[in-house]
Amino acid sequence: MKNFPRIDPKLIEELEKMYPPIQFDPDVPTEQFIKMLAQNAGQVSVIDKLKQILKAQDKTRGGF
Repeated sequence: MKNFPRIDPKLIEELEKMYPPIQFDPDVPTEQFIKMLAQNAGQVSVIDKLKQILKAQDKTRGGF
């Protein structure tokens, strides 16, 4: 992760606002909800990975 570009914590904040965890909606058909859930899981996974990288960067570089 040494060569990974510096991550701005504000980027993570904005991504979390743009892609919040999906909420169950009983009015959405099951098949459509599963597709939405899968897509959202990918978004959340990327955000979580960026948080991990930021934490590692903060430890090695002393913060932003």
